Amino acid sequence: MAKIISVIIWIGLYNGCLSQRSNSTDSLLDERGLVITTLKRDDRTYALVRHVPIYPGYEDFDGQIPGIRITSEGGRTHVLSIDVEFRTRQFYMYDYHLGSILVGSGYHKDLNVSGLSLATLHAGVSKGTVQLAVDWLSHTVYWTDSLFRWIVAVPGEKQKLGKDYYKIIVDYHLDAPDGITLDAWKGLLFWSDNGKHPKIERSDLKGQNRHTIISQHMVSPLSIEADIYGNRIYWIDSYTESILSATYDGSDIKLITRTPRSVYFDLAIYKDVVYVTDIRNDNLYTFNKTTGSIESSVLNLSPPETIYGVATYGEYNQPLKDSDYCDTKKCDHLCISEVNTATCVCSEGYKKNTTTGACQESFANFHKAIVIANSTHICMWDIRSFATHAYVLVCKFTVIGLPDPTPTASVSSTPPPLPTASPRDMIKLFDLDIENRNVFIATAGNKLYKRPVDLPIENDAKEVIAQAAGVISGLAYDTSYSTNLYWSESSTGNIWFVDVDTKSTRRVSIDAKLTLVKPRNLIILSTLRRLAWVAGNQGNESIQTMTVDGTDLRTVVTGLADVTSLIYDNEARLFYFIANGSVHQLSLNGSDQLAAVLEDKTAYLLLHYNNYLAWVYTDPRYGNVWKSKNYGTDTTGVHVILSNTSSLLVDMKVLDIKPKLAEAANPCAYMNGGCEQICIPKYSGDIMVKVCECSIGFKLDTDKVSCRSDVATDNFILVSDWTHNTLNQIHLQTQEINAIVNMDNDIYMGVYFDTNTKRIIWSEYKQSTISSSELDGSDQQTIGNIGNSYPYRMDKDMTTGNLYYTTTSHSNPHIGVLTPSGANVWLKKDFTEETLGDIVVHPGKGWMFYTVIHSISYVARANMDGTNEVRIILGDHVSVPDGLAIDFTRDHLYWSDAHNDTIQRCNFDGNSCVTIVNKTGTFQPEEIRDLVTDGKYLYYSAYIKDHVVRVDLMEPYNTTIVGQNPSLGKLDTMALYISSNRNIQNVSKACQAREGLGNCSSICFPTETGRTCACKDDIPLKPDGRTCSISDKCADIIRQRVQTAAGSEDIVIEIDRNCIRQLDDKCEYRCPDFFAPNENLKIKSNQLTCTNIGWDRQREPLCKELVCSKSSLLNGIFVGSCSQRPGSMCMFKCNQGYTNTTDMVLCNENLNWTPTEYCTATISVSQAQTSGLPVAGVAVGIVLLILVIVALVVVIVFLLRRYVVSLISLLGMTTLKKLHFLFNPFSSRCVFLNRLCISNWT
Repeated sequence: MAKIISVIIWIGLYNGCLSQRSNSTDSLLDERGLVITTLKRDDRTYALVRHVPIYPGYEDFDGQIPGIRITSEGGRTHVLSIDVEFRTRQFYMYDYHLGSILVGSGYHKDLNVSGLSLATLHAGVSKGTVQLAVDWLSHTVYWTDSLFRWIVAVPGEKQKLGKDYYKIIVDYHLDAPDGITLDAWKGLLFWSDNGKHPKIERSDLKGQNRHTIISQHMVSPLSIEADIYGNRIYWIDSYTESILSATYDGSDIKLITRTPRSVYFDLAIYKDVVYVTDIRNDNLYTFNKTTGSIESSVLNLSPPETIYGVATYGEYNQPLKDSDYCDTKKCDHLCISEVNTATCVCSEGYKKNTTTGACQESFANFHKAIVIANSTHICMWDIRSFATHAYVLVCKFTVIGLPDPTPTASVSSTPPPLPTASPRDMIKLFDLDIENRNVFIATAGNKLYKRPVDLPIENDAKEVIAQAAGVISGLAYDTSYSTNLYWSESSTGNIWFVDVDTKSTRRVSIDAKLTLVKPRNLIILSTLRRLAWVAGNQGNESIQTMTVDGTDLRTVVTGLADVTSLIYDNEARLFYFIANGSVHQLSLNGSDQLAAVLEDKTAYLLLHYNNYLAWVYTDPRYGNVWKSKNYGTDTTGVHVILSNTSSLLVDMKVLDIKPKLAEAANPCAYMNGGCEQICIPKYSGDIMVKVCECSIGFKLDTDKVSCRSDVATDNFILVSDWTHNTLNQIHLQTQEINAIVNMDNDIYMGVYFDTNTKRIIWSEYKQSTISSSELDGSDQQTIGNIGNSYPYRMDKDMTTGNLYYTTTSHSNPHIGVLTPSGANVWLKKDFTEETLGDIVVHPGKGWMFYTVIHSISYVARANMDGTNEVRIILGDHVSVPDGLAIDFTRDHLYWSDAHNDTIQRCNFDGNSCVTIVNKTGTFQPEEIRDLVTDGKYLYYSAYIKDHVVRVDLMEPYNTTIVGQNPSLGKLDTMALYISSNRNIQNVSKACQAREGLGNCSSICFPTETGRTCACKDDIPLKPDGRTCSISDKCADIIRQRVQTAAGSEDIVIEIDRNCIRQLDDKCEYRCPDFFAPNENLKIKSNQLTCTNIGWDRQREPLCKELVCSKSSLLNGIFVGSCSQRPGSMCMFKCNQGYTNTTDMVLCNENLNWTPTEYCTATISVSQAQTSGLPVAGVAVGIVLLILVIVALVVVIVFLLRRYVVSLISLLGMTTLKKLHFLFNPFSSRCVFLNRLCISNWT
């Protein structure tokens, strides 16, 4: 065998305590319960498997639970997932550190060690969140692999252990498969794909008849489980901390429950309950699978162990059919269940004999392989070596003689110590014809050979294909698209190709004006029909591409140094290369270059496969060392020592046709498939169609690519979603959800809607700024910055325009005010360890109300200047007070408690409280957060649900779910707008005059007894209590966000330093570099007037960007990014039919592109002929046209002269003098006639 898959594993009895109490001892007699995998908190070097001898939710238990400790001779073990076949007493586990699927035999509820045995079922599984599923009818085990991007099935029967049979049943258009489950009775397989755009898919158990059933309402679908009796699937979304469910066809999606501050990992189902592990809190939860209510107390272990995998153990979950179809079939390798039969399937590397039906070897271990070569040997490695070092390198060809060419030499991996071949025969490069399984070899003598890749090493047969004239520096075979083998010559600067069937050679025709400098590292971009290579002298290297026929030569990137390896990801259309000890990633057009510094500075060869990136480096102790990584998440993979290849490797490739095929490439991998938001390769009965979709709150536009949000202008609630960092609008009549377009990907915290300006005001997570925008998300502006604190909840005093806010507990908790002029005033800052919640204001009474969470939590009332605080609601019923809302029509205050799940209505003194919502003890928690009211209804956000709830404020306080959608995350702050809303904030009469200033010179705060005046910047008041001791000034700068050619940018506009900036002063402003005053404003002036609320036009876009227009670039497009600002150089490519005169254009100081002629029309002789006129005919026609025009001018001049002479003789000299005035040389009306007049005058 060409593999080493044995792992020494020890098992030992290990007891633990389960924190539940028992009502029955008879349940321990039955073989049933839950099987869990754990890892000790204080010693994470080994894994444990434990048996819980009950079904929580149906029985209780208290006592010791048995466990087995699994250790490995190689080091740590960590069992993440597990499944059990009840009748055969076998259990299957995935171990993260071993990179293997393990199988245990002789399982018993007591975990008697003497009857247990463990073995490796399959080696070479990637490190990740691999999940397992067992078909108890066929004894077949399935699992997912998110790095290899495939789903695998293996036979689980004891007699087939150690034979390394496995079948890849799905490997097309998978991104990162994670969860897996099956319904053996119905022959269905389900899996979750946890890639960029997650989805859940279904197929039969052979991986065929594939359907994409769910592509929305998820972020990170991890584990998945089938309810074979209810015909539903249940899955965990670890990012949203949720459990969801849907029918087998993907319909009727429901949120079952959500647990904030948890990390769900695995789940299992028994009858009406679902068991879920939480690896953050070391818990096992039991939920009702329909309502989400908690059906049993939380299970945990003492001393603490983290519970990872969970599986139900018992007869109920694995019912048998009347016939055992697999027992009848007696399959050689795998038996796959179907509804009323079973099918025999051969392992990878085998094919079924059409006559006998038996499985016979076909490339066996190397049907998919890694092929590597040094100067003397070409060797092969099992493809699973990306994930494990368990497989042996087998050499298939050598240019040096074998000392003893016996049959054992075919599996030998140690070449002879001394070469016997000529130096010219040494291997320089190779490439593969994957379809026909041939290897092409370029030697040091620049000769090209072809040889079957599967020939044993003792057979040195090879066929000469071509002899190169120059020094071969790159080799690339055009797999699946032609029979051409391309090579580059560094000595001649040429690229050649040979037809490997006819052996005819030809140089790739390149424009004679162009010269390739030392082309090397040649590769072929097969689906794009292009070649790529490294060119240039050392220290000044570039990557270039052109079509396979030598046209459209492009330089992708320049200025590289020490490029040693170049490869291409056909699916994502990305280059990877090593330069200066770093791995670089580069898009096809040269943009988005990323570099990752390698610890292995001596790395010199790269290889990629699915989600793996591997490289070889040299180590002084071991020689060549292989390292592989998941380059999607940058997780370090295995290290493998290539001890049998002491010299440097010359090349390495993957022997697998799939990455080369256009139909195998994920259509969404490159540029998101052209979709604006979500791209899904959607299957329906094995037919795949790329589909664009939109996130919640958006609709797919008519072009089927773009997404739009049809924001309502009335009757809506705005609610922040803390899971997805979005702000959504729920229409109260249609229940339609619309997204507020987020220009800057802000993480919304608090939100307020200004009913006067119809603008949204919001705060952002861990940001000190407060921003505003139009309802559709446009015109985003920063309206204030509160320094080193983070604003949370807000409410606005509509009398003064002052915005009141609370801050988060991350730093400097306080209550403050942001005035219309931008001044920030701290009203209450005597908080230390307290956490502030909501705030609402009542200007008519001069009060503000706010919630405080601490060891003694309370709801407080204070004057709106921060004085006279009164704790109006406190006591045992106050735990986590959160939301507040005022009913101005009835003088009611509503407050919520997020921990107790209650809402009360009180008067403004905190008395006469009535509970109108109470979810305490219902086992259906909602974690009630923010409140808003229109006086008729109260709305609250259910933080751990997927909706907002409306409460009728008349008894019996009926509730209605609003805007329910499984895609919604944790909902927090809200804002309500109804144009007919009668619950209007009362006005402060003391501050109403002078646009909210009252008789104050700067700031007016309503109070219970009237008002308090204040000044910004801590300026003291004069003794009159109204005016500031130092006159207020307008700010010396204005911060604005402006639209730019690249999107948007925050700029600082400076005010003239010589201007005093006091009230009514007019001051000039200056735009920053690359910006100028906006001439599109109604008032075309660069002067501003200082008012009592700041500069008069500070919200207008005062400056616009200075750029060269894109539209002025005719007949071409930019390549890569370009600022378009004066002085910027931009790469430029002409459209088809035009030729570049330059690759770069410059935006000059006059905002024009130079040179002006950057594209010239390309019209060939053949094009001119096909236009209908020969070239000679066109020239003759032009000459004749010019002669006709000249003749007409001569005739006109002659007639005009005769007319003027006749006129002189007729009118006489006196009249002519008068006419001379009309033909004066200074008159612009008649210069040509004037010359005629003067001629006749003389």
